[in-house]
Amino acid sequence: MFVFPPPTDATLVEGVDVRNGIHVVQLTEPGDALQKLLFLCYPPAVTNQPPDTLDGLHFAYGAADKYQIPNARDNILNTLSNANKTDPYRVFAIACILGLPDLARAAAGETLQDVRVPMSFNAYSAPEYKLISADKLLQLEQFHWECSMDAVIAVQTICLNPDDAILIDGKDAPWWKSSGHDHDCGASWMGDDECIPPKWYQQHMNTVKEAVKLRPNGECASDAVLDFGTNCSDVLFKCRFCARGSPAHMAALAAALRKEVNRVNEQTLASQQFI
Repeated sequence: MFVFPPPTDATLVEGVDVRNGIHVVQLTEPGDALQKLLFLCYPPAVTNQPPDTLDGLHFAYGAADKYQIPNARDNILNTLSNANKTDPYRVFAIACILGLPDLARAAAGETLQDVRVPMSFNAYSAPEYKLISADKLLQLEQFHWECSMDAVIAVQTICLNPDDAILIDGKDAPWWKSSGHDHDCGASWMGDDECIPPKWYQQHMNTVKEAVKLRPNGECASDAVLDFGTNCSDVLFKCRFCARGSPAHMAALAAALRKEVNRVNEQTLASQQFI
């Protein structure tokens, strides 16, 4: 449309807009989208473009694709990728609008860093939500829920299973030992083969489970485990055995749990088909 020359005498042709002798091409995109597109065609140093925002990016991307402007399209994708850390819900919505499955999956993964709140109670609302179906948001909520439940299972498996307890220098953690304590804070036995960790440790792990329900990611799981000094200060103060042995074993648990939660999240994310 920009290659063919205007009529010889454009002022005499009905419906043709000429300004200052220049033929005007009418486009269907909103003006804001075209302005955004033109800014993205050139380096920021040339255009003095204001800081990146996500406003109108989906319109600009559609125009860049329509008019075959790969540089602008790549700049838009870079802007969206950079915004993933700070505004993943909005990037997710834009990715759904544009039909970009990899970007939608990456944004969904980043939302696990935020506190999980059911969408029906979520105060956050991206402007682009009105342009996608409720089914997309339901899929995202179900993904969060699945990751939350998987994280709780990981806590149960790694932290509350004496058969898979992590040994340091061949030694069990103090919460799996019934002797050597200065206080009534050791493990107990039910019958001959079922080891029950002390109440303080069970309570701490329940706190860890609640933490990963809300924020199902490996870093949150690790931080919650390592916060035992706050949750279990009475025990550590009263029992030298627990105070001496707990920090190293908690650190080992935190590292193992972080790795497992992140692994399961990546596996769950890879199976998602948001688009």
